[in-house]
Amino acid sequence: MPNEKFSDLADRIRRYQDDFAKQAKELSELRSELARLKQIMGTVREALRCIDTYSYKGGMTSDAEKKAHAQLAEFMTKGF
Repeated sequence: MPNEKFSDLADRIRRYQDDFAKQAKELSELRSELARLKQIMGTVREALRCIDTYSYKGGMTSDAEKKAHAQLAEFMTKGF
C-alpha cells in the first residue's frame, strides 16, 4: 500500500512537471510575441511622429517624407 501511494505521488509530480514545462514554453512564446508587437508599435509611433511633426510645419521635406514612408513600409513588411 505505501508503495502505491509513492507511485501515485511520483506520477502526479511528473504530470505537474510536464504541465509546468508546457506553461513555461507558452509563456516564453508569449513574451517573444509581446516583444515583437512592442517593436512594431515603436516603428509605427515613430513614423506617425515624423508625419505629424513635418505636416505641422507646413509640409514635409522630401527627406522627412522618405523617412516616414520607409518606416511605414517597414511596419507593413515586418509587422505582418
